Amino acid sequence: MGPTAQDFSAAFGLGEDAQHISTVDADGVALAGVQALYRAVQDQQEQIRRLQAEIERLKERLDAEAGRK
Repeated sequence: MGPTAQDFSAAFGLGEDAQHISTVDADGVALAGVQALYRAVQDQQEQIRRLQAEIERLKERLDAEAGRK
């Protein structure tokens, strides 16, 4: 794996040496990445929910103001 293993070792500080990537280390990094992506998606879904609610409030406000004219 050569330079890839060296980059992996430098980036994550895992493994017995910089010439090999053990499957346990690679799997652990992949799982941590999946967990981080899941949290990011959850955060985005919450932000979308808040923005949709704000849009609905603004629409109601516009409709109410248009009805007064």
